[in-house]
Amino acid sequence: MGNRSAARQATTSTVPNAAPIAETGPDWRVAVTLGVMLLVVALTVSIFIPYPTPFQYSVFRVLLALAAAGVVVVLPGALYARLEGAGAVVAASGAIAAFVIVFFWIPTTKIALTPPSTATTFEFNASSFSRQQNVFVDNREPCRAGMVYNASDVPRPNLVQYDFEVEAAGPYRLLVEYAALDSRPVNIELNGTLIAQGALSATTGGWCNSDAQRAPVANVQLKKGKNVLVIRRESVFPHLAKIRFEPVERRQ
Repeated sequence: MGNRSAARQATTSTVPNAAPIAETGPDWRVAVTLGVMLLVVALTVSIFIPYPTPFQYSVFRVLLALAAAGVVVVLPGALYARLEGAGAVVAASGAIAAFVIVFFWIPTTKIALTPPSTATTFEFNASSFSRQQNVFVDNREPCRAGMVYNASDVPRPNLVQYDFEVEAAGPYRLLVEYAALDSRPVNIELNGTLIAQGALSATTGGWCNSDAQRAPVANVQLKKGKNVLVIRRESVFPHLAKIRFEPVERRQ
C-alpha cells in the first residue's frame, strides 16, 4: 500500500523548473485587434469615398465581413449560417459564419454608387453660335425672328458651331427646336464625335416660329467645362430655333 501511494504522488506532482505547456490555436486577441482595425479602416474610407465604384464597394464588403469575423470571436454563444442559392450551398459556424452573413447579406442593389446629380436643364438660342458657314439670323420678320437658316437663295453647305460651358458633367438628352416645311436632315456632332446622322428629318408644317417643334436627338455625355456642338448639312438647313439639354436620371 505504501509503495502504491508513493507512485500516485509521483505521477501527479509537478516537475520543478519545467516550462509551461504552450497553448495551441490562434490567439483571440489577434483576431479581435484585426477586426477592429478593419472596421476603423472601413468607416474612415466611407467618409472620404461616400459614393464608391462597384469595385470599391466590393472591397468594402470584404473588409466589413472580415471585421465582423474578428469581432465575433469574443462574443459568447454559437453562431451558425446556411446560405443556399444558384445551385450552391454554403454552411458555416463561428467566425466564418459571421463573415458569410455580413458579406452575402449586405445589399448589393438599390444603393447610391454615384453622387446625386447637380445637373440642371439648360438651353440657348440657335442664333448664339460661335462659328457658322453660309447661315443667317433673321431679326426682321416676326415669323422667323431669331431663327437660323441658309443665308441666300442658292443652296450651299450650312454649318453652325456652339461652344458652351457645363457645370455638372453627366448624361444629358439633346433636343433641338426647329421648323421645316420640307425634310432637311442634318448631322450633329458633339466634341468631335458624330452623335446623330439624318436628324431633324421630320417636317413641322411651316418655316415660322409658330411652326417650330422640339425634337429629341440623342442621349449624350457632357463633360465639365467646355463642350462643342456642331450641326451641319451639305445643303440648306431647316430653320433652327433653340438647343436644349436635359439631364438624364442615372439608374443604379
